[in-house]
Order: sequence, then C-alpha cells, then structure tokens
Amino acid sequence: MLRKNILTFIAIAAISLVIMYIIFLSGLISDVIPAEMGPTSYEHEGAIITSRIEAPKEVYRVGERVDIVPRLINAGNNNITISHSDPAFIIDVYNAAGVKVWVYQYPQLSIGSVVELKPGVPYSWDEDKMKERYDIRLSLPGQYKIVSHTEFLIEEPGKANLEQGLVYSEPIIITVVP
Repeated sequence: MLRKNILTFIAIAAISLVIMYIIFLSGLISDVIPAEMGPTSYEHEGAIITSRIEAPKEVYRVGERVDIVPRLINAGNNNITISHSDPAFIIDVYNAAGVKVWVYQYPQLSIGSVVELKPGVPYSWDEDKMKERYDIRLSLPGQYKIVSHTEFLIEEPGKANLEQGLVYSEPIIITVVP
C-alpha cells in the first residue's frame, strides 16, 4: 500500500512538473501582457481620440467564434482627420496568466483610410469586414482579456510632418467554458 501511495505521489509530481514546464515554455514563446498597455486616449487641438472594444456577450464555448467590435471615438469637441493602416484595429487576446494566445495574423498594410472623426460619433468597420478579419476561436476554457489598439496619423493640410498617434482600448474580459 505504501509503495502504491509513493508511486501515485511521484506520478502526480511528474505531471505537475510537465504542466509547469509547458506553461513556462508558452511564456517564453508568447508575448506577455504588459502591466500598462499604452495610452488610452490621444489629445490634439480639442479632439480626444479614445478606443473601445465590445463583445456581444461575456461567456463563450470552446471553439465558438468570439465576435468583437472595436471602435474609435472622438470624446473631444472638435473634428479631427486621421489616416490609419489596414486593418485599423489590432486585436490581442491574453489568457489569465497574461500570455498572448491570439493575435491578428496578417501584415498591417500602410495603405489605409483617411477618416474624419466627429465628436461623439463612433468609428468602426462594417460587421462583415470584422468577421472576415477577426476569426477569434479559443480552444481552452478560462478567462481571457481582449484588447485593441490603433496607430494613426493626424492629417493636417499644409503640414509635411504628420503627427503619429496610438490608442489602446481598456481590456474586456470574457469567459470560455467547455
């Protein structure tokens, strides 16, 4: 009986070490969520650009598509014209340990769109384009943080050097169940 208990203990310890090693390696291979993602707003001449990301629900099943809607919003008082790359929104998904488990997998093209952001009017892509670009499906149960960021240039007539901006959304948390 004692021998059986010792063998069981050794087997459990070995499995635990393998799991810890896998977690350690995944941390080395993947990016880890930074303590601070980056700026959540960008101010320029009375315009305040913020980023928001939403999901229609908080709980998903393993393998189910996680639909997200990232947006830019001008929370200021003045219009602002920006140009952004394609895609406008880069999405990252982190597991509960802070390890990046999903990232937009295609190159970001410098050719994009010029957009005027009016105060209080959200800017996003149409739903079909979102679904085409962001096919997020998570394979393990757990809690996940999803964050979006956008890099852009301020378009001002007559200015040769364009000012660069960057905004991150506050992360949203979803739960994936078996």
